[in-house]
Amino acid sequence: MSRFLYFDLPAVAAHAQHAVLCDRNLHTRHGASGIRSAEPALRLFRFRGMVWLASNGGDALHDPMPSMAKARRSLAAPGVRLPDRTDAWGLPLLRDSGPQLVDLITAGLPDGADLFMVDPNTLTIGVGRQRPVRASN
Repeated sequence: MSRFLYFDLPAVAAHAQHAVLCDRNLHTRHGASGIRSAEPALRLFRFRGMVWLASNGGDALHDPMPSMAKARRSLAAPGVRLPDRTDAWGLPLLRDSGPQLVDLITAGLPDGADLFMVDPNTLTIGVGRQRPVRASN
């Protein structure tokens, strides 16, 4: 039973770039803390039985957001209760200090990474490569 969520990194990178470059950002709740901010972020939520990530950016062309990045499979851990689309959790892309999430996401693409991972319990993230599937003998 997996507790991690996996997304295609190119789709997540497109949403991250959109959130940072758009005209304005929608207020997003940062994790389970309830603090709301209009800073660039990725929104994590459940919608129609699946888990999604999307930009919190809004502009004239994409109001309120472009299409969503769908998790590769639904969340298997029954103890995790993700919010719905109207009250999504935010993963802030820019910080006052330290490494920037948007840089981690976009730097992973030329390095050959293809997955974006989220632990929905702690909102810990990671970027990496999918392991090749070995044929069984």
